[in-house]
Parts: sequence; C-alpha cells; structure tokens
Amino acid sequence: MMKSNIIKFVKRSLLVLPLVVAPAISSVVVQELGFDASFGVVAAGECKSRKLPGVSQSMAKQLTKVQEFIQPPEGSTAKPNLNAAIAELGKIGKKKDKFNQYELSQLYTFYAYAYYMQENVPQALKNYKLVVAQSPMIPCGIEAQNLYTIAQLEFMQEDYKESIKYLQKWLKISTLITANNNAFFASVYYQSGDQKSALKYINKAVNDYEAKGKKPKEDWFAVQRALYYEKEDYSQVINILEKLVVYYPKTTYYKQLTSMYAVTSRDREHLGMLDATYVLGALTKEKELLNLAYLYLDKDAPYQSAKILTKGMKAKVIPETMENLELLANAWIMASEPKKAALALAKAAPKSSKGNLYALLARTYVMTEQFDKAASAGNKAINKGGLKRADQLQVTIGQAYMELHEYDKASKAFEQARKDKRSKKSAENWIRFSASQKKRWDLYSKG
Repeated sequence: MMKSNIIKFVKRSLLVLPLVVAPAISSVVVQELGFDASFGVVAAGECKSRKLPGVSQSMAKQLTKVQEFIQPPEGSTAKPNLNAAIAELGKIGKKKDKFNQYELSQLYTFYAYAYYMQENVPQALKNYKLVVAQSPMIPCGIEAQNLYTIAQLEFMQEDYKESIKYLQKWLKISTLITANNNAFFASVYYQSGDQKSALKYINKAVNDYEAKGKKPKEDWFAVQRALYYEKEDYSQVINILEKLVVYYPKTTYYKQLTSMYAVTSRDREHLGMLDATYVLGALTKEKELLNLAYLYLDKDAPYQSAKILTKGMKAKVIPETMENLELLANAWIMASEPKKAALALAKAAPKSSKGNLYALLARTYVMTEQFDKAASAGNKAINKGGLKRADQLQVTIGQAYMELHEYDKASKAFEQARKDKRSKKSAENWIRFSASQKKRWDLYSKG
C-alpha cells in the first residue's frame, strides 16, 4: 500500500514540463508521503566552483519547438504531440557531436520527460542517467535533481539497489537533508529489506518534524510502526499508535492500540481504549462487542456489559443465541436488575436442551415476585431435566406455590425436595411451615 502511494505521487509530480535551458530539470515530488523537491544545499568545493559552458541560441530555439510539441502554448488549439517532440529531438541529436556537455544535458532532459509522458520509464531512466553523465559540466542543481529523480524512478521499477546507489551519489553533493528526504530513504531501505537503515532514516524524519513542533506525516508513522513491530519492540509500537490516535484519529488506530495494550497486558489501558473505540462506533462485529462485554464483567462492571449486549442485540449485530442471552441475563443479575434478567432468560430457556436456564428463570421470577411464572418455569425445568440440583429447584417451586396459596402443590414440591438428603432437613421445615400456613389460610378464607 505504501509503495503504491509513492508511485502514484511520483507519476503525478513528473507532469511538470522542464523549461528550455532551465538551470534544473523538473523535480520528482511525492507530496502526500512527504517526499518534496528539497534537494539540499549544494556542497562546497568542486561542485560549487564549476565553470560551465553556455547554450547556443540555435539550440535554445530548437528546444523551444520541442517544448511546444509537448505543451502547446496557452490559447493554442493544438494538442500535445509526444511523438513529434521525440522526432524533433532526434533531428537535434544528429548534431550532438558538436554539442558541449551542458547542451547535451538539455537534450537528454527533454528526451527523459517525453519518454516519461509516454510511460516509457526505462527510456526515461536511460536519459536521466545521460544527463548526470555530463557531470561536472552541468549545474550542480541539475545533477542533484536528476540523481534524486533517478532514485525515485528506480524505486518505481523495484530496483532498490540502484535506487540506493543514486541516493548515495545525491548525498555527496547535498548538505541539507530534509525530513522528507529521510522519509524517502526509509521507504527505499524498507523495500530493499534493510530494516536497520530504514528505521534509522524514518526516525530522523519523525524526530525532525517533532523537534520543530510539526505533525509528522501519517505514512511516516506507518513505516516506523511496522519496523518496530518486526523488532517486537511493542513499547515503541504503542508509543507510535498513541500519537496516531491524536494526530490521525482513525478507528483502525484505535483498534490496533487496543490490541497492543492487550498483548502487553496493560489491562486498564486495554479496557479504556476498547471502550473509547466502542463510543466512536468502531466496534461493529459480534466478536468485538462480546469481548468488551466480557471485559466489563471481569472488571465488575456488569451494568455496562449488559448495556453493550442489549444494544448489540437490538442492532442485530449480536445474535440472540442461547449463550448470548444467558450472558446478558447474568450481567443483569450481577447488576441487580432481575426483571431485565428475566426477560433475557425467558428467551434463552426455550433454546436450551436442558432445564438449567428455566431453573434460573424460576429463581429470578421469585426475586421479582412473579410467582405464577416462577412455578411454571420451575416445572418446565423439571420436565426438561439435566439439572444438577433438582432438589433446590423443588424448594423454589414450593415457595412460589405458597405465595400463590396453593399449599397442596407446595407440599408436593417440598416432598420431592426431601427425597434428596442434601435438602431433606430444609424441605421438612418447609413442609411444616406450609401446613401451618395452609391452616391459617383456610381459617381466613372461611372467616
């Protein structure tokens, strides 16, 4: 992805037509990724003291004609004619044995541009290299810009070794290396497999911008993050992602930072970032929402868990499966919301092949004083079976029947509970209590 963006902006920037007999050729500008036309201050010494030949008026006139073929004058109805431009350059080139090296550099500059416009990168590269071959009899600016252009075109051609070679040549005649340049170096080294050099240059680019109070480019952080991740330096990865969520607040970065907090066992930050991602509306998958719900339960925050599950089910993102409904019910129970828990259990219980959820529903109905429903749910649980403690459920059913003043049914339930030695003593107490309550109720009814 990063490399495709570089290529796209290299192509766009090369659409700048060189001026006839200009002191420098057109620059390759990769603006979006931060690779600009700052080719550095020319070094002192040989390059600075070059004595250059001139360009004849005759050749300047011929090159003007070439330029008009490539880019017709404003107001002209003519269309660009690259083939005609190349043909005209061929005519000029017949006399190239008589040209000085500076004139040759102008000829090859236009050749390179015309071929590039035809998307003939190999021929464009050949001619850009012919321009720099005229050194030292060309302006330092022309040499520097062409070296940098060649490096970028070689990058486009995926010849990273050649790209690095020309970047090294460029460095020899440039004293000012910008953050944008360093970012491009990092990309070339990264693609060549030299992660160590790539990290060195991308750190220079990022540090340079941050030292000046400027916001580093998003793609610089992407390269930096990838390199530190490959080194398994997760603290640096987190540091970069924390900057990204501030400078470029995208849900992707929130999710990545959340994952990195989890990997490094920073539980508090993990939950906080996951919640922030949820608030942004970036958690849109069942697994993501369930993960957050479980985390809240684990951190003793059942109400938040239940709200997330409820909203997810309402939005049809979390399906109302037996397992998910049981989780929701447990969250509501832990949050001291038994009525809401009962609603979830009423949906979950019929989906289970065993009676455990009906048993829980019966106890929840008792908590909410819905005794008729409690008795019904309890009996459904007994009929489904598969219960670990049917005796305890029978006690619950008996209690529900007592509240409904159905004492005979209550006694039968308690009798069933008494058959299990674990509930025998408790059940006998309930049987006696139920009998006394029945007598009182009968007297009250007759009275």
